[in-house]
Parts: sequence; structure tokens; C-alpha cells
Amino acid sequence: MRHKKGSFFFILDVFIASFIFLVTLFMIISFKVSMPEYDALATKLTGFTNIVFKNPVNSYSNEYKDILKQNPETWPDPLITTDELVYYLWANGHNESATLLVQSISEMLLPNHIGIRYKVDDVIVYEQKQFKEESSKIAISNAKITYKLINTTYSLGPVTTEVILWQ
Repeated sequence: MRHKKGSFFFILDVFIASFIFLVTLFMIISFKVSMPEYDALATKLTGFTNIVFKNPVNSYSNEYKDILKQNPETWPDPLITTDELVYYLWANGHNESATLLVQSISEMLLPNHIGIRYKVDDVIVYEQKQFKEESSKIAISNAKITYKLINTTYSLGPVTTEVILWQ
């Protein structure tokens, strides 16, 4: 009889130890280190690139966009996205207009402490010069292949458009 009591406690100890081991293992596996600076910067990058890469320029309000819209040379299509318009301006010699458009959008969407570089095919269209990327803690980027058919005879791209943010 004494032998059966001992085995019962042994089995109970094995179950308790296994349970503690599994709970500890689950906690270690599910543990995630939070990086609030990275998360905040990634959120800003996602918001900025959603506006620039996905939404037509007409979908948001911007003073400089309204100036461009008045000139048919700088406004080829009402459904053009911002990255397509920037490349269109750049490719047609309106470099200052492209730079000012990206600057006005970045000032509208990004706080001053976040640096930005906007590139089209490795050519810097706009860069915020308040502080250098080398002095920052974190830098992240997002890129897209930009292509647009304006009409049956004129197409834009393909080119690589890249946005780099740092803080």
C-alpha cells in the first residue's frame, strides 16, 4: 500500500513539473521585445507611403498640388498618384516642382524630428536637411516600382521610387 502512495505523488510531481515547464516555454516563445521608436517610425512610413504610393493626388488637400493642377503640363491625369506625378514632373524637366510637391506632402504628414529622403531610380528628388541620417538611431525605407500609362502613346516608367525615413 505504501508503494502505491509513493507512485501517486511521483506521477503528480511529474505532471506539475511538466505543466510548469510548458508554461515557461510558452512564455519564452511568446515574449516579444517592443521597440517603440521603430514601431512609431514604421507607422509614419506606412501612412506616408499609403498616401504617396496608393492614393490619387486628388484624394487629399495640398496647396502646392492645387498650383500644379492649374497647369496642363504639370497635371497629366486626374487619377495619377503622387509617386507617378513626381516622376512625371521629374522626367519632363520640372525638377523643382517635383521637389516642392514632395516637400509639401512631407511637411503635411511628417513631424519635424523625422528625416526623409525621396528617391526615384537612386536620384534624390527631396531630402530633409535638418539633421543627417548618419546621426540617427533608426532608418527604414519602403520602395515601389512606379509605372503609369498616361494615354495610348505615353507611359511613365518603370522606375523604382523609394522613401527613407529616419529619426
